[in-house]
Amino acid sequence: MFPAGSTPPLSPRSSTGSPRVTKQRTGPSNLGSPLKVVIEPVKELIPQFYFQNGRPTPNELKEQCLIRINHFFYGHSDGLQIQEFKSVTKEVCKLPSFFSMALFRRIDVNSTNFVTRDAFLDYWINGNMLTLDIATQIFTILKQPDLIYLTQEDFKPVLRELLATHPGLEFLQSTPEFQERYGLLSAY
Repeated sequence: MFPAGSTPPLSPRSSTGSPRVTKQRTGPSNLGSPLKVVIEPVKELIPQFYFQNGRPTPNELKEQCLIRINHFFYGHSDGLQIQEFKSVTKEVCKLPSFFSMALFRRIDVNSTNFVTRDAFLDYWINGNMLTLDIATQIFTILKQPDLIYLTQEDFKPVLRELLATHPGLEFLQSTPEFQERYGLLSAY
């Protein structure tokens, strides 16, 4: 197979080594002799991939949101009442209008019946709600602050709003008893 007394040919490896080996740099040694060369591994920077409160909002998205928020709160230095706030829920938060009351109450913690621009910014942008998916936004809005799950009580404000505003449920408006039963069945 090979000529007598000869060795098999060497593997055709590249001189840089295995692709799994990290890149290395050569440089003068820190041992004091300028003649010695030491090979040191290059440190690879791994970007942060976990954020305890969610990924920070990209500046471009934040700016776009601020423009929409400023539009709705312009001329309302005292804040918005619930009827005015419904457009913020739909246009800024991109949520159905029947979540307006639950979102309004979540932000208006002192029950002033007004949501100021600063309070909304603090909750929606600084609270990182802007970057969450819709399901997580709804979960966060509905759940009680000290719990990590939803209860039947958490759905009542949304169901009341839905019963009051949904055109297909108008027949229930004249019968409060059926409204209550419908709400209970929907929450289960």
